[in-house]
Amino acid sequence: MDSNRVLICGGEAGGSPHACLKALGQLLSLRKIDVALIHGGHPHAETAQRWAASNGVDHIVYALNVRRHGDKAWRHLNRLVIEHGHPDGIVALNGGQGIDHLLRLAVREGIPIWMPYGNRHQPKAC
Repeated sequence: MDSNRVLICGGEAGGSPHACLKALGQLLSLRKIDVALIHGGHPHAETAQRWAASNGVDHIVYALNVRRHGDKAWRHLNRLVIEHGHPDGIVALNGGQGIDHLLRLAVREGIPIWMPYGNRHQPKAC
């Protein structure tokens, strides 16, 4: 993955903090991430945020706005991180339907996806 702006995603089944740190460490050893680590502010993303701070990597958080977008808040957030965040690549930890939607958007936009631990849900084009 040739990326300087990396979006990390993983839903409720996103895996352990250790798995997240391992994947980010592997990515950093392969490619310099000097612009931004992008995530959606999910509680599991705190691990990625601490990792970014300790490795001198800027990070951008896009917050979920349930009050404004209601039940469609996750879909709105997924579009926002793709369209506004302009990631060069995505690190996809295991997730559920919300992650599937995000990955379908990424496939449609031609954004490379790295699934370091596989994914039980393979993204399909929109």
